[in-house]
Amino acid sequence: MPFADVNWIALLAAAVASFAFGAIWYMSLAKPWMAALGRTEAELKAQASPLPYVIALVAQFVMAFVLMQLLVRLDALGLGAALKAALFLWLGFVLTTLAVNHGFQQSRRALTLIDGGHWLGVLLVQALVISLVGL
Repeated sequence: MPFADVNWIALLAAAVASFAFGAIWYMSLAKPWMAALGRTEAELKAQASPLPYVIALVAQFVMAFVLMQLLVRLDALGLGAALKAALFLWLGFVLTTLAVNHGFQQSRRALTLIDGGHWLGVLLVQALVISLVGL
């Protein structure tokens, strides 16, 4: 199965926009997120590394690429269709995965809500950018 034509500008814009969304999301929810995680700011700063940020950006680039491919194959490049597809992908794959993992890790429900909201925003931002910038 060949890949559809890729608009690299839209793909890069979707990855960067969703990464920026994540930065804003977690900066605004830093205290509740740390409480839900059960960690302090000092503990997180002691383990600070740029690697998770690099991994996050690469992962969001891959996610945007896959989302773009799915939207093309589903013929869902219109704004409403793209956002609906992103919502269904989040509900069917992302939220369910987070709920299972956090359940077995005995994480606080707030962590699932915060992280789940982040990934919903990421997918919606990517769908929005891909739809508006186009192929």
